Amino acid sequence: MLLNENIKPDIIKKRALFILILISLIINIVASIILWITLKIHPWKLFTHYYIVGIVLVGVHALGHSKWGGWWRTQHVSHHHIKCYPYKKFLRKAPYLHKLAIHEDGNVWMFVIPALLGCWILSENSYQFFGLGIYSLLILSRENYLHQNIHTSPHHWEGHFLFETLRNIHKKHHQGNMKCNYGFGDPFHDLILGTLRY
Repeated sequence: MLLNENIKPDIIKKRALFILILISLIINIVASIILWITLKIHPWKLFTHYYIVGIVLVGVHALGHSKWGGWWRTQHVSHHHIKCYPYKKFLRKAPYLHKLAIHEDGNVWMFVIPALLGCWILSENSYQFFGLGIYSLLILSRENYLHQNIHTSPHHWEGHFLFETLRNIHKKHHQGNMKCNYGFGDPFHDLILGTLRY
């Protein structure tokens, strides 16, 4: 669905935010059924991982913008927010700019490690750990995919009101003191934490 110029922008954004939260909920319901049938992982564990560990991950991102962020703040802000995608160059032609090797990239380790710890805490055996790990990898991959597309143009998602809402709220994250909108694909965690701005 493309943007409709006859509908007020705030209404479009609110609809988009609701739909994005609903999409993630549906994905999690389907994933929880699959993991229950295949690995006997109780659905509450998957939802705990997504919504509670997700809040931790949003907190990790927020830490990267706080005075307590240390090397993580220095790397994240200086590399992504200043060198690659400052507010005035928020949108660039593809490919996505990223110049850090994987072993140097705090964006990888600061998100993957808490996600894996969540999998370990919630798993009863190695099979469940593997299942939750695959689930976590898919969610993190979705976030990474959306983040890269938010910053690059042109591509086929542009013009869709869901995607444009994600892009607009992430653009606000790059603006000013960068104290809002720490999530990428699901505004739920920012909504709960009071950091959602649209």
